[in-house]
Amino acid sequence: VAAGDVTLVVEGGDGTLLNVTAGGDIHVTAIADIGGSSEMHVGTVQTTGGNVTLVAADGIEATNPATSLIKGNRVELHSKDGDIGGNGTLRIDSNILGSGGFVAKAGGEIDIRETTGDLKLVQAQDFTTTASVEGGGAVTLRTSAGSILDATIELDTVGSDAPLTPIQQKLLDTLNSDGDPTND
Repeated sequence: VAAGDVTLVVEGGDGTLLNVTAGGDIHVTAIADIGGSSEMHVGTVQTTGGNVTLVAADGIEATNPATSLIKGNRVELHSKDGDIGGNGTLRIDSNILGSGGFVAKAGGEIDIRETTGDLKLVQAQDFTTTASVEGGGAVTLRTSAGSILDATIELDTVGSDAPLTPIQQKLLDTLNSDGDPTND
């Protein structure tokens, strides 16, 4: 328990349990002992005023899928070779300050449930990925009471000064003339 930020490097593997409560950002990386696993087993990881980033090459799992929880404004989960919630749905409560969301990248499966409100998918800040959620296996995203939303803020302008191709111009003309102002 800490009032401010928490940054930890912990040993992962069977029999481990991660519980962290903080007032600021939480950043935890699990490592493996020689011949062991870096799989992270989450009890409750929660912040009242910051972001949560969990990194474990061999996986991030709930110790109890019914009660384990990761709570923060931005919740970023990364497992290079393992699953995220592969042994049972991992519960999260993201966007607690209204300016955050969720990002995950796994070499295996991803199984997440947002427990409160909408699940807003954002771009990663703490690791490199090409999508808000990227898995090497099945990806399952759910909300208890809300929607799954693309909250990535994309550019309103063309990325270069080069003239538009005829196909790009046709697409813009079509979008601007279809009567739907949300895609102009």
